[in-house]
Amino acid sequence: TASNPALTSTASFTFNDYKYEAKQVYETTAGDVDSLRYIIDDAKQAVQPTTQSPTAPEATTFTWRDGKDQLVTEIATPGIYAHNVDVALPADSSPDRRHEDDPRVLIKVKPQAPTIKADTVTEKGGLPDQAITVENALPGATVNMTVAGVALAPKTAGQDGTVTFTKEELAAVYSANNGVLPQGNNNVTVTQSVTKTNPTNNQSEALTSATATASITAERVAPLVKSNTVKLWDKATNTWKELPPVTENGWPTYTFYAGDKLQFETKFTDNSGK
Repeated sequence: TASNPALTSTASFTFNDYKYEAKQVYETTAGDVDSLRYIIDDAKQAVQPTTQSPTAPEATTFTWRDGKDQLVTEIATPGIYAHNVDVALPADSSPDRRHEDDPRVLIKVKPQAPTIKADTVTEKGGLPDQAITVENALPGATVNMTVAGVALAPKTAGQDGTVTFTKEELAAVYSANNGVLPQGNNNVTVTQSVTKTNPTNNQSEALTSATATASITAERVAPLVKSNTVKLWDKATNTWKELPPVTENGWPTYTFYAGDKLQFETKFTDNSGK
């Protein structure tokens, strides 16, 4: 008491409120477990103390509530997944009493990039009326393509995971490149997007793949001779008249004389269909 200080005692207590949260929203690509292996194998790496919280005691344990195998399974499929980390802290008064926290960690798994079918761009540069096909897209995914910097209208992948951008849909590309498909290094880009629900707010979000590229290479198919015509100027009629060939040893042979006026006409066809 104030009158008898010898009987006065004081006590102090320290109260720590340990609270944890996710370090970040984690992202990976479908099938890419390795990029998140460090948090899958050690849940502690996925969380951190909140701003006002001290670091938990060394004996604290961090475990994935649903087990790490569940995370590995989910990473195989595009989606947005939420998992709790059980943070179990030993109480100061007894190692048998534990205080717990369960921060939620969000993992976004993006789709893999689709691919551009090689035979729709290889040796197609300089040709008109071509189409470009995308493969390995997810059924129902939205596929976006650019060709030589021209963005095409998005299309939806079919159930077989393919989508074709027709010559009509490439019209803007042809218009910007003199009516032919432009050749270039990595001048075709493509991505795919899928819409998934974020479990933390029940809002829809688009998950977009990385960008795949392909090069439109120059066409190298030699033109074929379709026909040869030799004409002779007929002085009597002032017209060109076709000379009939005579075949000798498998070759057409023509007869004409000094002073004759000749016209040679050769028609070709190439892989553009012209």
